[in-house]
Amino acid sequence: MEKALRLHPRDNVALALESLPPGTAVCVGGSTVRTRDRIPYGHKFALSPIRQGDRVIKYGYPIGRATCDISPGEHVHVHNLGSGRSYGDTALPEEKVKLCKVPRPSATHFLGFRRPDGRAGVRNHVLVLAAVHCVNGVVERIGQEVPGTVALPHIYGCSQLGEDLELTVRVLRAYASHPNVGATLLVGLGCEALPTVELVEELRSK
Repeated sequence: MEKALRLHPRDNVALALESLPPGTAVCVGGSTVRTRDRIPYGHKFALSPIRQGDRVIKYGYPIGRATCDISPGEHVHVHNLGSGRSYGDTALPEEKVKLCKVPRPSATHFLGFRRPDGRAGVRNHVLVLAAVHCVNGVVERIGQEVPGTVALPHIYGCSQLGEDLELTVRVLRAYASHPNVGATLLVGLGCEALPTVELVEELRSK
């Protein structure tokens, strides 16, 4: 029986299929890696050297960044793996696509909605924004029942700290300030980690 599994050819970590003591020789994808730590069942270990700040790849996609140098066979977990969300990591770079030239439009104007910051939108939606995932049902119901609204549920806003929380705030702020949004309704419970009051005041000032 195999002791570990590499889930995707691009992965630089493998999954332990049983608890592996330190010094266990594991054959993964035709190469042998010797574990440096005890690897609990279901946990990850490095297949190749991973430098501090490099992406950790699992399922073929980045799942975070190394917070220190990681050697082959070393346990990869919360002690040496940080969130990659603040880097914008969602996928690996795709191959370059050859672009085609588009003719320059003859018209230099269009029907739209000019915003105070000088931008213009082609829609004037009311954005219904969830401050925390617990209110997704309410947000979605408003979006279904009220014409002209666009609901934006998500799975964040609760029990978040540091970079993860700041990234969530930045994303919600960007949605609310999109030129196609004429107004924003922020729905929350009051107990979320998201700084709802500060976000409302910031959006109101714009």
